[in-house]
Amino acid sequence: MYSTDPRYNASELGTPKVAYASKEVIISGGAFNTPQLLKLSGIGPKAELTKFNISVVADSPSVGSNLQDKPEIGNLELAAKDFTNIGPGSCTYGAPGDPYLATWFQGAG
Repeated sequence: MYSTDPRYNASELGTPKVAYASKEVIISGGAFNTPQLLKLSGIGPKAELTKFNISVVADSPSVGSNLQDKPEIGNLELAAKDFTNIGPGSCTYGAPGDPYLATWFQGAG
């Protein structure tokens, strides 16, 4: 139900559901949604939960802190030969018929 999801449709309200468990449950929703799920379930910093009228199940001050999702982290790649993408004959980044891509595959073997 997040607007950044390509399947998002503002006119669809979704269907609320309830799930029950008789034992422990492991939840995982990624770097941001896991703390969100925990907090909505009452597990998190007591002051924050009570601020939003969420019943505290466990006062866990570290939930939601130190988030480090890095979708734009840089990559380091190594090539067999030096190359440049500046000036004439520069890389065409995998476009159809890219001669540099074929050369790269030959060296990658």
